[in-house]
Amino acid sequence: MTSIQSKINHLCDLVESQHKEIQTLRDDKRAEQRTRAESALSAAVNAGRIAPNDTRSKAFWLSALLRDHQGAVKALEALPVNPVLAKVTGGADPKSGLLDKMQLQQKKLAEVRAAHPQADFQTIFAKAQTEAPDLFR
Repeated sequence: MTSIQSKINHLCDLVESQHKEIQTLRDDKRAEQRTRAESALSAAVNAGRIAPNDTRSKAFWLSALLRDHQGAVKALEALPVNPVLAKVTGGADPKSGLLDKMQLQQKKLAEVRAAHPQADFQTIFAKAQTEAPDLFR
């Protein structure tokens, strides 16, 4: 009986080790598929087929690439390239540049006003504009 029990234990250990190895291989395969899908998605974004900030479209295409990589790649390649999307960047808030420029303008106007306290606004503005023409374009 002990001999049979040891054989059964050995077989159980073997099955368990094989199960762990299979699970590891599955995890590796999933990670490889995800990396391949993210690479294809990145290529489509860089080519201008998908907008870089469109998270819903990117999530859809990532899901499609994970389900059917070849079919999704063909569909992505069939999308027209939009040259405008190649120029889209994450960038900063477009209003922040205007606010910075306005602050610089106000600072320059204050400097000119301090130098010429008796002058009216039109004179101060004209003087500031001639001293810093890039600020007032």
